[in-house]
Amino acid sequence: MASQVPAWQENKLLAERNLYMLQNKIATDVCFEFCSPEGRVTLVNAHTLMLIASSPVFEAMFCGGMAEACPDRENIKIEDIDADIFNEMLRFCWICSHIIVSRPIMACAVVW
Repeated sequence: MASQVPAWQENKLLAERNLYMLQNKIATDVCFEFCSPEGRVTLVNAHTLMLIASSPVFEAMFCGGMAEACPDRENIKIEDIDADIFNEMLRFCWICSHIIVSRPIMACAVVW
């Protein structure tokens, strides 16, 4: 008899399930695009629901009259923040916690 693998949702806190969904791109509905000074493009997927719940800036972006509110929008290009910093901000929004990164990265203003 084969053993069943437990679902990723089982015996996990909501914050753990949120982070798992973010890291595994489960039901993501928005994509941010970052371009490094060297020209390397990094795509970061997220959930608009969590962004809206985390910041009035994101609420204005996705619920107001801005272009990002359109359901058929393309990637949202971000030019003034490093993708690593943005990922750290997402982690904080999803689980209300953060980690210290092991390499220096340029910081920017947070969207609160």
